Amino acid sequence: MDVGAILSKSFDLYKRNPNIILPHFIEYVLDAALVFILVIIGVIVFMLALGSLSIASAMSLIQGPEPFLLIAFVIFTIAVFVLFVLVLNAFAQAAVIGMVVEANRVGKTSLSTGIESAKKHGLAIFGYILAITFIPAIVFGAIIVAVVVAMAVISAGTGMGLAQIALIIFIFSLLTLAFIIIYVMALFTPQKIVIENLGAIDGIKASFGFVKGNVIGVIIFIVVWIALLIGTSLASMIFAIPSIIFEYMDQFISVFFTILENIVSITLGLLLAPYIEAVKTLMALEEVESPPVVRSS
Repeated sequence: MDVGAILSKSFDLYKRNPNIILPHFIEYVLDAALVFILVIIGVIVFMLALGSLSIASAMSLIQGPEPFLLIAFVIFTIAVFVLFVLVLNAFAQAAVIGMVVEANRVGKTSLSTGIESAKKHGLAIFGYILAITFIPAIVFGAIIVAVVVAMAVISAGTGMGLAQIALIIFIFSLLTLAFIIIYVMALFTPQKIVIENLGAIDGIKASFGFVKGNVIGVIIFIVVWIALLIGTSLASMIFAIPSIIFEYMDQFISVFFTILENIVSITLGLLLAPYIEAVKTLMALEEVESPPVVRSS
């Protein structure tokens, strides 16, 4: 697999079809809208509560069982927001991949193709995201908490020694390595789901097979991806320097450059995301479209 040629081809496809940025743009806009709505609701609820409670009532509310209900509500709200963001990301990925497939086949693509792809494959990609990122994160977190609690109980009264701390670090390192390996092996699942019309589980299996068969190409892609992420981060950090310099000199200028840094960071991330999806999609397409190798006897 010639990853260099695919990187170049993906860039040309992106230049000819800049509209493949639209699904992620819509995703960003909806994410921002949800955050804005949640902030407004939070402010309204806070102001209403503040206006209707006396100081004594507020203190009794804080000291009573209600704070636990408030914490539970906050956790529930965050969980709903995270799920909403994951769903939007899944549908955006499905849309971009569908548009890239069409652009690679006929030279041009449209948002309507992306919408059809999102409707057809969005839920399967959402299932993949839950299976590969969300669920393992919860499982690994539970294991770490269980290990820490067990070590604390065992060493009760004597405190944790270096051996216990080293064991926790070792287990955490193993789990982190396992998570990274699983993530990389399943990295091309969205592409497999869309290109081969698979479900989440079959897509994960197909991605595992693809990565195992193209280890060098996948490693080169990941190195390039990391380099691009570092490059975009450094580009946005340029605006952080004047923000730090003016922090104690002029707050207005400092805030201005901070806002500018965030805008640049979001914009570069938005521009980079479709390109990465295009590269992954063309890599997956090359395997599907390549004729089988016939070995002479």
